[in-house]
Amino acid sequence: MEIKNLRYFLAVAREENMSHAAEILHVTQPTLSKALKALEDELGKKLFTRHSFSIKLTDEGMLLRNRAEDLVAMADKIEVSSQS
Repeated sequence: MEIKNLRYFLAVAREENMSHAAEILHVTQPTLSKALKALEDELGKKLFTRHSFSIKLTDEGMLLRNRAEDLVAMADKIEVSSQS
């Protein structure tokens, strides 16, 4: 599991919209969709329920969101520490 994919996951979870998240992340929507699908496949869990104009977290997605926020925060701290 890559930190980048967790960042993608968190952006989609926050925005609840794939297009908006892709724009914020400066990636294409297909790139973002593929990364999230790969994350779901890797975990063996469905993380989102997709609707025509929005996307919502499943119960498993909500659990991952909490863990992902912690992991990304730790990764950011490590990155800042290593630059000092």
